[in-house]
Amino acid sequence: MRKSYDGQRWNVKGKFFDVERNSWLYYPHMPAIDWSEIFEQYRGQWVAFADDERTVVASGSTAEVAWDNARRVGYAQPILTRMPKELVTYVGAV
Repeated sequence: MRKSYDGQRWNVKGKFFDVERNSWLYYPHMPAIDWSEIFEQYRGQWVAFADDERTVVASGSTAEVAWDNARRVGYAQPILTRMPKELVTYVGAV
């Protein structure tokens, strides 16, 4: 088991235990996924993805249509998202 301690928290396999707060912190190590080509093709539509979140298995004008189309081609629980009609810049604050 990989473990290390930096004086404030333990790192155990990518999960961190903060000694001061007495709680586990989790930092996922997921790379960003480029959906720019998918956006161009499916602008404004609901898209059903396979488990890899890169492969489009179905699409539709509503979530229900995309879901039904994905199930029809053999995906029992696809990942659904709606592609925006246009990309806008958003800078948020907490």
